[in-house]
Amino acid sequence: GILQKTEGTGACFPQYDNNTFSADNRIKITGNLQSDGTWENPNVPYLIQEELRIQVGATVTAEPGTEFQFSSENDKLSVRGTFLANGTQGEPITFTRDTDFSGNWHGIDYSGDGTNGSQMSHVVVEYSGSDLGGETFVGAIHCVQEASPSFSNVTLRNNVQGFWFHTNGNATVSNCTIENNDRFGIYIVNSSPTIENNSIAGNGSGGVFQHT
Repeated sequence: GILQKTEGTGACFPQYDNNTFSADNRIKITGNLQSDGTWENPNVPYLIQEELRIQVGATVTAEPGTEFQFSSENDKLSVRGTFLANGTQGEPITFTRDTDFSGNWHGIDYSGDGTNGSQMSHVVVEYSGSDLGGETFVGAIHCVQEASPSFSNVTLRNNVQGFWFHTNGNATVSNCTIENNDRFGIYIVNSSPTIENNSIAGNGSGGVFQHT
């Protein structure tokens, strides 16, 4: 389909209108995003391969109804700046695996206090998370090193682990559905997130693990 690549300090946020894509053609996005921009909903999935990073100081917005797909266990979205992924009840934003991939992609990684304006609402994240060995399982969404974004009306399902907070990952999680993940729904180490009004059910190792 289309390769959408950012190099250096450039920006790559095309506007897509009234295009028709075949089922096997998507928009592949890659690079380090250092400028503000919007991922429009082109009515075809974006395919993220390897690492796509939103750098400190950049604000990137995903439109309602947008779908992001990942095709290997190494694929991830890394957030170091501001990521605004606010869907609606009728048009959620979805992060899922490629239809040709049967494993789990790595996850969405928030690190550092540059992420603290980030928001995620009416979003579905599925088939994600990683086994790092030694009984260490990274969640579908991980917040570390003073990352404190907000999550509301987010559904985490069928992942290795749900939310993973480590080393002052002090996010806010409200009105979320965290269900049917292989390990814990929420895993907390040396962090103090705010967790309120969520539905946590059917997770293989339990609802919440809290460790200091």
